[in-house]
Parts: sequence; structure tokens; C-alpha cells
Amino acid sequence: MEPTTRTDNWANRLFFDHPRSLGMTWAQHGAGAVSVGFQLIGAGLAAIVHAAVPGIFGETASRTVTEVYEHIQRTRGNRPDAS
Repeated sequence: MEPTTRTDNWANRLFFDHPRSLGMTWAQHGAGAVSVGFQLIGAGLAAIVHAAVPGIFGETASRTVTEVYEHIQRTRGNRPDAS
């Protein structure tokens, strides 16, 4: 086995260790993170509109945050090292 260079350790730590710990590739993790990010941006915008007009988007932000949280918990539960 070849010795690992410092650059390899750095790159693995930054780009690959976390996705691998979830049983995902870098691309799969990235796509999921972008999706979650857009959902949370949408929830934030709904909360801002709801602040100005309380009659609309009454549960949108809280429902979205709950759904995103549950998705993340399921993803963590599917880790290869999860018992």
C-alpha cells in the first residue's frame, strides 16, 4: 500500500469522509445538501411573508423544517456504521 500524502488526507477529510460515513458518494451528498438548502430557503421566505401577512403560510416554515429534520435523521440512521 502506498503511503498517503498530506494532500490526500486533507482532500479526503474535506470532500469524502463525511459523505462516505453516510454511505453516499460526494455527488449524492452534494445533491441532497443542495436540495435541503433550497427547502430551507423556501421555508425562510415563507416565514418572512407570514410575518407580514399572518393569514398565509401559517404552517409552511415549521412543517418544512420538521420534514427536513426527519429526512436528515433517516439519512443518519441509514449510515453503514449505524446499529
